[in-house]
Amino acid sequence: MNGNASSLAYHLRMNKYIDRQLFLEVLEFVGRYQSLLDCAYLGMGGGFLEDFRVIHQAFGICKMLSFDLDEWVISRQLVNRPYGFVQCETASSTEIIDRFDAIRTEMVGPDGKVIVWLDYTQPGDRRLQLEDLEGLVGELNHGDVFRITLNANRSSLETNDQYQFAKQAGRTKHPTLAEWWHDKLVQQLDDYMPAERNDAQFLESESEFVITLIRAIKRSALNGLTSRPELIVEPLLAVTYADGQRMMTFSGLVLRADQRDTFRQVARWAEWPYQPGENWDWYLSLAVPHLSIRERQQIHGKMYSIAWPFAAQLVDFRLAEAVEDHTELVGQYLRHYHRYPTFAPFDIL
Repeated sequence: MNGNASSLAYHLRMNKYIDRQLFLEVLEFVGRYQSLLDCAYLGMGGGFLEDFRVIHQAFGICKMLSFDLDEWVISRQLVNRPYGFVQCETASSTEIIDRFDAIRTEMVGPDGKVIVWLDYTQPGDRRLQLEDLEGLVGELNHGDVFRITLNANRSSLETNDQYQFAKQAGRTKHPTLAEWWHDKLVQQLDDYMPAERNDAQFLESESEFVITLIRAIKRSALNGLTSRPELIVEPLLAVTYADGQRMMTFSGLVLRADQRDTFRQVARWAEWPYQPGENWDWYLSLAVPHLSIRERQQIHGKMYSIAWPFAAQLVDFRLAEAVEDHTELVGQYLRHYHRYPTFAPFDIL
């Protein structure tokens, strides 16, 4: 499967939903710098095309193309597409990138702006996915936005059970699981492996693994601009979240180097609280709890001011057995409650 064709819709996948809302918010900053109305949007919309619906509603974009390698996904898209102007095509991301100039010209003209989302789920294809990103960024121009989703689950490199079995069978001499993972990752990423992250210590925690993937994305994206040194990538947003498996997304804006300061000033970029930073190291970790309407109402009822308590005592019920986990879950909700999806049976509303 080339794109994201999960059988679950976005609004039933809490953290992925919020991640997408954050992407819309960061696009609003880009929209302060340049109009998005005449942009084209290309993405792997999965069976439901939910991102196409909300991006059109938010910015009025009508030039839209969804692609996926699986024909059954496209057949479902043709039923679920929210607007008739959404084109649905059976194609791999590599095929789309190979004819990207022609697609851009057909949709918005040779100088038109594009927003492209490569949404991957298969962890074993990380190198191919980074190759696609490099190829894509090589085709992007000033003002274009790209976004990529990668599997960020360390166990996708092999599980602990597989490691223990291999160790007992004498098929590995790696002293730790992290060492084994590191060897697998080096083979997988190949020349996209960031030299400064080429150590097993960076596989000992999920957070460090996410940073390694972001740095691999950075290497891929900057490789794509090697022949055009006048262009840079402004990092916009990096997010990780659990969605069955841990996933991560990264969004960037291609700019002429002499326009970076102008973008930051016109977009009022300093107002965006989730900047990845100059080294692309910072990311937002989402772990928002699933709450009933009654539970949300209780929390909302205690939000007496902007400076409401940011502690476990805010609610009378527990979200986790450990107090520190409960406090973090409450904090996650308070940070993102305005992005939280609302759905309920009609007899509750």
